[in-house]
Amino acid sequence: GLLRHVLPPELAATLDWSTLEPQNGSFVDEKLVNSHTDLLFSVRFASAPEIEPSLLIYLLFEHWSNPYPAMPVRVLKYEVRIMEHYGDEKTGRYPPVVAVVLCHSKGGEVDGVGLNVAPGASQTGPQPFHDAIIPSPRSMPGLARFVPNFDVWVIDLAEWSDSQLRALGLARATTVTLWLLRDGRDPDRLAAGFVVWGADLRAVSSTPQGAVVVRYFEQVLSPLTWDEFHAKILTINPEAEEVAMSFTQEWIEQG
Repeated sequence: GLLRHVLPPELAATLDWSTLEPQNGSFVDEKLVNSHTDLLFSVRFASAPEIEPSLLIYLLFEHWSNPYPAMPVRVLKYEVRIMEHYGDEKTGRYPPVVAVVLCHSKGGEVDGVGLNVAPGASQTGPQPFHDAIIPSPRSMPGLARFVPNFDVWVIDLAEWSDSQLRALGLARATTVTLWLLRDGRDPDRLAAGFVVWGADLRAVSSTPQGAVVVRYFEQVLSPLTWDEFHAKILTINPEAEEVAMSFTQEWIEQG
């Protein structure tokens, strides 16, 4: 699944993926629910199956269209909330939490992460929390040990091709959502992608998850109207007319 592909390979290899389970609840600030979506999963280490939960994986979908410098601190806050919820205050024992941020970059910036990455460089990989601290704890003798540090594992969907998204082997609704997250900022790219993904979007719209996916499609489409977006699709590929019209009908039926 997605998590096995986005975690560092050396960590993924230590986990018993048959024990992966989604957890209830959201840890995002209420005022940010329209720009952040989060999921939490528990999974056991293969070498320590008796510890429950062995590891908590926090998956944060980041929808900001501009860099958000406070994100490292917010991820730290979310991790603390998770540890408080699943830990044992009496014994002082808490489960480890790994934070994974899925974003879609623009112009060499990792949206919402607020960390310095060279334009044109790969955004995927670890972003140390210390990079958000000024002055750098590593530059001041004796300071680093007193400042919390962890890696935010960033996955930049802009680096993933259509074939790579499909190769993940995820549920169709999840794959379509990743496409929308990747291309949603650029109407032209979204229209071009509709030629490839339109049939999938239509198929998903008639499933139990379809209403959620269609609503997200509406959000990323704004401020364009459907007629304007439809015109873009036909400009890119007139042969996509049948798929576009079929989706229009599904959309109307869902209200």
